[in-house]
Amino acid sequence: MGVLNRAAIKQEARGLLSVDNKWFKMFFAVLLYYILSDFSYVTNLFGIDDGSARFTVSFGVELLSLVALPFGAAVAGYFLNWLRGFNPDAKSLYQEGIDNFGSYFAGRFITKVTIFLWSLLFVIPGIIKAFEYSQVDYILHDNSKLKASQAKRMSSIMTNGYKSELFILELSFIGWEIAGVCTLGIVYIYALPYMETVRAMYYENLKSNAIENGLIAPEAFMPEPPIYNDFQSEQSPQSPYDIAQSYSQQVNGQSRYFGESEAPVSPEENAEAEQISETPQAQEPEKAEENDTQDNGGNGENNL
Repeated sequence: MGVLNRAAIKQEARGLLSVDNKWFKMFFAVLLYYILSDFSYVTNLFGIDDGSARFTVSFGVELLSLVALPFGAAVAGYFLNWLRGFNPDAKSLYQEGIDNFGSYFAGRFITKVTIFLWSLLFVIPGIIKAFEYSQVDYILHDNSKLKASQAKRMSSIMTNGYKSELFILELSFIGWEIAGVCTLGIVYIYALPYMETVRAMYYENLKSNAIENGLIAPEAFMPEPPIYNDFQSEQSPQSPYDIAQSYSQQVNGQSRYFGESEAPVSPEENAEAEQISETPQAQEPEKAEENDTQDNGGNGENNL
């Protein structure tokens, strides 16, 4: 199975959302952010035609979008927290954005400016950079201490060779986007959590792939990590995410998105479990020999 198995990941996302109708709770948790971050429809909604009034409203809308900017990383973290079994609520989402307002704002603002400047050269370079830096929000959630340049560098490493797959993923969402427009946004109640969950799963796969292949040290995703050259560990420490494996795979025959989350089992516990399971099997031949001896003894007495 590839690193980004789109069909498998989407199937897992639908499975996750179907449990207790999580999609409904997810939608209303992030609704306020999407309203504030894309408030440009206000001028058309109220039919503001006056030039000065329209400018004032437009200025207010842009200011509001800047205020909402840091919460984009918190939204990314909100969906990651669902995947990781934390059962987050809306309050935790916005509290995260407030607590990390400065670092999230700097990281997202610099990233968006970089993409915009690349877009000035031509449309295609801007699109490429948008996918290259598409993981920055998730990286900032995992480690808010990173600078924007570090988060962008990590995203570049993670998406190297996978930008075309990320592009195809977004194309596969066009049907949902069209349905959302045609139903005046009603479809987005389900589509929005679904699309964001799939994107978060893509990040977890790309992150796991980068760690397992030694492209990025696992410490780089943790707060205040020891940063190595190019985020690589010379000692190649074991990834704490090895047990999770790919998020598009199943662990122990059960999707890691269903049921209660369990603590990872350590190698020592696995070894003890294997030893216990092997012990009865090792004793069975001994019991068989004892039974044979008893049978032979009994036969001998009968022969006498």
